[in-house]
Amino acid sequence: MQGMLNEISGINGIEENYKDVLKHEDDLGTWKTHNHYPVGWAWAMDSPFQWMKQVASHYGGTANGMVISWPAEIKDGGGMRTQWHHVIDIVPTILDVLKIEQPSSVGGVAQKPIEGVSMAYTFDHPNAPSTRHTQYFEMMGNRGIYHDGWVACTTPVRPPWEPAYLWQFAPFNGRWKPLRVIGPSGRTPAMGTRAMCDHMKKMCVWTSAWAVGPMADGYDFEVTEFGFDDDGGVCYEKDGVKVTHWRRSHGVDGASAYRLDWNGLSFVWTGDGKPDKLTAKYAKGVDVFVTEMAVDMVNLWALKQGVPPVLGALTIDNLHTPHYAVGYLSNLIQPRLAMATHVSFDRELIGEMMAGVRTHYKGFFALGIDHTVVNATKDRVWIREAAFPESTNTARPSMEWFIQNNFGGNMPEEITVKNPLTANQEKSVRDLEIDPSLFTPTDQVWDWARMSRWPAEVKINQKDFFGGGKKPDKQGT
Repeated sequence: MQGMLNEISGINGIEENYKDVLKHEDDLGTWKTHNHYPVGWAWAMDSPFQWMKQVASHYGGTANGMVISWPAEIKDGGGMRTQWHHVIDIVPTILDVLKIEQPSSVGGVAQKPIEGVSMAYTFDHPNAPSTRHTQYFEMMGNRGIYHDGWVACTTPVRPPWEPAYLWQFAPFNGRWKPLRVIGPSGRTPAMGTRAMCDHMKKMCVWTSAWAVGPMADGYDFEVTEFGFDDDGGVCYEKDGVKVTHWRRSHGVDGASAYRLDWNGLSFVWTGDGKPDKLTAKYAKGVDVFVTEMAVDMVNLWALKQGVPPVLGALTIDNLHTPHYAVGYLSNLIQPRLAMATHVSFDRELIGEMMAGVRTHYKGFFALGIDHTVVNATKDRVWIREAAFPESTNTARPSMEWFIQNNFGGNMPEEITVKNPLTANQEKSVRDLEIDPSLFTPTDQVWDWARMSRWPAEVKINQKDFFGGGKKPDKQGT
């Protein structure tokens, strides 16, 4: 956000203090620095277009002026051209004016045909129609397409100043050693951290395939798996930092929570899951406690995002921590700061969220919305937040579209499926969950949504899931 003396420091996760940067103000732009300008200047310099470098979906990241000087042939010196062209059109233009054919091979290596078109036609015909009609752009997931004067673009996946694509792009910027990953084993080897990394390598082979020499090592992993059921085990301990882990109940065995202790300060990140006794035990007295929260207002979900109440209730009751439970768990732990993340930060929900938390917890509490920063010292804990433009949320398609495109217009009336909870999670893990009756008002308990009470095979009328309908009973029908 603030600019850097060395662009590579940000890529490697090293934060520069702006006060130290200002001490070297006279060195900026010289051989002594590899500086990067602040976000504000990056955006301003790309005006009037939106965004900046790395955001290929918008003209702020792609549009540039171009000057061609050839006095012997271009008689319209200082003239302007408005045809639409791309950087890949430069080589075809040079080949065209030199009357040279593209070589079919170079050094015995066959060459792909050049995809650009020549711009030479504009030299003598300033008002000629553009010969480039379509161009696709993509960088780091930010995509856009131009076609005959129109541009369609996606909303940027994330701002380019965030540390993005740690594994995929760090080798390009100098990390030529394998990425060290520490994570839980799974219920089966296929569900563990090592398998996830193996699949990631396969998924991103197009990025890594071109890497040669020592750079190729940067696209490898060093994976350390710890037993997910080793509650209270230490998965990392180095330089005074200790990370402890324990099981979380999140539908499939392998979900884990973590506590980091360093220099007399402590931090807990629960990840997703149900409120549980192990978290209450291992997070006790932590400085900063961050847990997920899902607001138990499924009818409002249906109105705002199109999530059917049945799916909303099943999701919360079997996988997540409702707002009452956040307060209950925080009261058991008594942190200096309790924070809820994984939350739909909607104005009309804030009052309900806070009321649910405050039913049980009266201490320092904050909502961890996107880009919230927590500062903690032994004397103080405080938060600050940053807001970015073009935030979006998902919108569910119409039921007609959903049925037509997913079921060919005919949704099956009834199917039989395995209970996904009992098939993927040991009962002993669910037994560690805190009884919802301890934190949920009696009129807010959804008994029918508890999959653990259903049989091993469940009959489902799909209209209940995707178009409303009756709620299943405790027998799962």
